[in-house]
Amino acid sequence: MVGSNGDGNPDLAASDPANRCVWLYAGATLADPPIVSLLERGCTTTAGHMPRAEGVGRGDIGSSFTLRMWALDPNVGVNLDAGFVRSTTLDLSFVGLRNCLWYVDPIVTLNSVTDGSGRVLTPIPVANDPRLVGIEVWFQMAALSVRNNASNIAYSNAVRLVIGRQ
Repeated sequence: MVGSNGDGNPDLAASDPANRCVWLYAGATLADPPIVSLLERGCTTTAGHMPRAEGVGRGDIGSSFTLRMWALDPNVGVNLDAGFVRSTTLDLSFVGLRNCLWYVDPIVTLNSVTDGSGRVLTPIPVANDPRLVGIEVWFQMAALSVRNNASNIAYSNAVRLVIGRQ
């Protein structure tokens, strides 16, 4: 245990001789809490609903974070994109959605189906790896919504998760 970053807490130095590397893990501090925030709003569906997404849970390493979406059409397909924030947001007016923006540059797309009430819960496990602390992951959802626009898709708001310590 050594103090390496000036925060006054001991940090763990671990070596991996086989790969000739050393890992340095900063000690857990209250300065590394998880952060969950919402950005903007969704776009209205054919049923007049405003699709919403929110994070449930804290997003700590070694925990589970759940993305909850509601106000969608019932029993329809959903794509949940997870990735990084786009350098420039994509204006969706070209598919007839004025004032709607796409924020996520997806790395992974998860597919699901809404229940009869137009809701879906998606658990997202967060690995127990200290190297993940501070990483930002963005989520945004697109769902089928017949006659909603030229593409028959409704879009949610974006959810930002900054992975934190337990």
